[in-house]
Amino acid sequence: MSHTYRPRVPLLSARQSFVCHQAQYIPISARTEFSQDYIAQFAEYPSSIAEAITPMVERIPNGTASSSASASSSASAPAATDTHVSTPLPTIEEEEIAAKIPKPVGEVNRPGSGGYALEEVLSRQHGWAKGDFEAVVAVVRKEAAKLLDLSVSYKSQDPGRIDEICEAVSSKYGFLSEFAGCWPVRDMLKTHLKYTSEHSRSRRTTSTTKSQSERFKASLTSTTA
Repeated sequence: MSHTYRPRVPLLSARQSFVCHQAQYIPISARTEFSQDYIAQFAEYPSSIAEAITPMVERIPNGTASSSASASSSASAPAATDTHVSTPLPTIEEEEIAAKIPKPVGEVNRPGSGGYALEEVLSRQHGWAKGDFEAVVAVVRKEAAKLLDLSVSYKSQDPGRIDEICEAVSSKYGFLSEFAGCWPVRDMLKTHLKYTSEHSRSRRTTSTTKSQSERFKASLTSTTA
């Protein structure tokens, strides 16, 4: 008597679902300070969630078994949520910018209006001697005379030429590379161009007034004649 081999299929009596969260990485650099507040924001890692629901099994006439999960059990099962937030590591350029000395808050040479005095900040906070400040200012003014229109303010200048001046002065005084965006040189340019543009405007006004006065006198002379 021959028998046909039929593989036995296991009866599943439970259903499980697993959620795998990505690994959490802590961004660090050569200048990272591992304070308690910094570590605390990465301290909580999400755990894997496994939920099991035991289905109800009932027999049907042909001897096989069918299973169906209880709707109430499914409703009460916790929903899997992923709270992981990926924090990208800073680039080399971002690290270099962060390591440089930032520009003070406010406008240059307006300490009474929420700004700051440039020479005082550089002297007290960054150790510049008076001779250092005056030497850099002299080079900045020399480069401005060659590349910029001194009759207009800083905002009206060509940004590319401003960058050229910053590069030229920084190449002469290497310590300026420690300042983000070369802001001491830019502040010196703003101060210098404010003076030269106002002086130029004042001269134009005086010249216009003088010309008008001469024309008025000429008109009186012709009338009298």
